[in-house]
Amino acid sequence: MFCPKCGNEIPDGSKFCTECGARVDIGAAGVKFNETVNEASKAAGDAYEEAKETAKDAMNKAGQSLDSAVEEVANDIHGTYDPAGALKTDRSLVAYILLSLITCGIYGYYFIYTVARDINIACDDDDEETAGLGMYILLCFITCGFYGIYWEYKLGNRLAKNAPAYGMNFQENGTTILLWRVFGSVICGIGTFIGSYILIRNVNAICDAYNRKKGL
Repeated sequence: MFCPKCGNEIPDGSKFCTECGARVDIGAAGVKFNETVNEASKAAGDAYEEAKETAKDAMNKAGQSLDSAVEEVANDIHGTYDPAGALKTDRSLVAYILLSLITCGIYGYYFIYTVARDINIACDDDDEETAGLGMYILLCFITCGFYGIYWEYKLGNRLAKNAPAYGMNFQENGTTILLWRVFGSVICGIGTFIGSYILIRNVNAICDAYNRKKGL
């Protein structure tokens, strides 16, 4: 129930409002007030849930569209990708840095696209999914770039979790990557590159193990 004087929500059966101290004598007017407030609260909650679902669907569709566009460009450059083919195992930190500089950052997005694609294939049995490039771009834009760090954190944890399935054990996980990114960056900026190196090394290891397991 709600206080008819200040509108504060109070336990049913209360005689005094815990917020303003007013005596709660509901009566007909009080009952009507509570009914109105309850209806308004329910309508607001329903509207919020509907808006949230609409926004979620729109983001998913936009992310899928971006992923499809990137895949088409990648296919034009490298030929149609065969999901049953061997995963990429020769990613390099030096190549990543140089190509990102040469392409003004565009290669970095292609790198994220291929990593998400290959890890989702190699770790398909863990019931998780690494967000593709489309969702990555959208959420980084919405969070002013912070989602990029969270994406790497989740990826680091997923790699460590799946390593035993391929007979490996990674000492580094998402927390390790996060620490290098956030705190290691103060060491002349070297920390962020160490975090990238760890991710690239572990991604290559998982993809190589997958290829050997599948005889590719």
